[in-house]
Amino acid sequence: MPKQGKNITSDKEQTGRGVSHFIELKERKDLILTGVVEVINFNEAMVTIHTSLGSLIVKGEGLTMKNLNLESGDMEVEGLINTMDYSYPAKKKGLWKRLFK
Repeated sequence: MPKQGKNITSDKEQTGRGVSHFIELKERKDLILTGVVEVINFNEAMVTIHTSLGSLIVKGEGLTMKNLNLESGDMEVEGLINTMDYSYPAKKKGLWKRLFK
């Protein structure tokens, strides 16, 4: 089990491209994920994960990591899930768009 606040990544440099991402949530208590590239942060209230389709923040209560396999990209979290939110890095504007606002 990972220590709180520590990044967990696989030994391979993964960009996330070509890796399928799937989420299954059972009765707001069991969360199964595929396509996990990196676990950025994990504690009882929040999990921050980098997936093949962007960053995912899961908030809840009593969250525990039941399973983590970064080689296959699988992860399972137990606890009461309150929210799941995806975010993507901001895209840089091209030179022409910056010049001609």
